[in-house]
Amino acid sequence: MNKYKTVIIEDEKRAQILLQTILEKHFPNIEILAIADDLPSGVKAIHKHKPDFIFLDIEMPNYNGLEILDFFDENQIDFSIIFTTA
Repeated sequence: MNKYKTVIIEDEKRAQILLQTILEKHFPNIEILAIADDLPSGVKAIHKHKPDFIFLDIEMPNYNGLEILDFFDENQIDFSIIFTTA
């Protein structure tokens, strides 16, 4: 079974834990490489881990999740985004 690498970007701790629990319990082919609590930390995790997809909160302090594309050049976006909200 192929493992899909993912990064979670979510500012609320309870939502982080809930999403992590759901993924680990129901989707054994998903490997969580990092959990970030803000967009800049999440961008660093994406550059470091090169995930297949990310789970991204929309409403966060300082940055809106929709602003993630501002942090990447077009040719750097080789991941899919799944938007989440608590």
